[in-house]
Amino acid sequence: MQWNILADALSYSSPTENFIKCAPEVLGWPARQERILQDILLYSPDVVCLEEVDHFHDYFSPKLKAHGYSGTFVAKPDSPCLRVPGHTSPDGCAVFVRENRLEIMELQEVVLKDDHGLASNQIAIIVILNDLLTNHKFLAAVTHLKAKEGNEMIRLAQGKDLLLNLRQTKCGMGSSTKDLPVLVCGDFNATPNEPIYQEMRENGLKSAYLIAAKHEAQFTTWKFRPKGEVCHTIDYVWHSSEFIARNFLEVPSKDIIGKAALPSVDFPSDHLSLVFDFKLSGE
Repeated sequence: MQWNILADALSYSSPTENFIKCAPEVLGWPARQERILQDILLYSPDVVCLEEVDHFHDYFSPKLKAHGYSGTFVAKPDSPCLRVPGHTSPDGCAVFVRENRLEIMELQEVVLKDDHGLASNQIAIIVILNDLLTNHKFLAAVTHLKAKEGNEMIRLAQGKDLLLNLRQTKCGMGSSTKDLPVLVCGDFNATPNEPIYQEMRENGLKSAYLIAAKHEAQFTTWKFRPKGEVCHTIDYVWHSSEFIARNFLEVPSKDIIGKAALPSVDFPSDHLSLVFDFKLSGE
């Protein structure tokens, strides 16, 4: 599962970033946190990759631990959540794995470099996982790249740095891990016509939704801001050729979501989750 869950601190109204068609009760964290948890448990994924997590320690970690998951979290170096009055927790990325199926063998926290080679405010988590059922190992990563139009080259640089770190992680573990299968999940803040999308493909990774559905999702985020409607495909699950998607969750249409767009009562984030059932070739 890949999901930008919309940080609690970033869900309230502001002069430029509010969700102008959403009712206040839809944006409230108590209701949203429960629905997010329910959706995760409904699909029961072995790997859960989340972005904009600002309640890891006080909610998601203990709640998912009670359902058999272990997780790790990395905060953004300069989280915007900390500048919101009344909020003391930074947002970041998290990875959870089902403990009776997977174990985390290695963990790497990465602060991604920008287009000047400097540390940025975007991060990634890279883990090497061992399947306890088959003893097959694979590499998984989660990231959240720089937002906003005009930052395409920063996203490209961050994506290249992520790919470099993936290669270094595999090579650094020795010959036994050099050819590990790879999963990369994240909010790339990039539509399919951006350079980073092509960069991922040129490095041997496939968009799971494109392969499974024969087209990219119509959208993965949809909302109404003061300046107008925002509707884009910017969230992806990328995989190496060893992974084969046996099934996937089709994203809902606008008619199903409703005229107020996201978030809504039934869809608690301004992003939609991407859920896939993979097998490794040869299994």
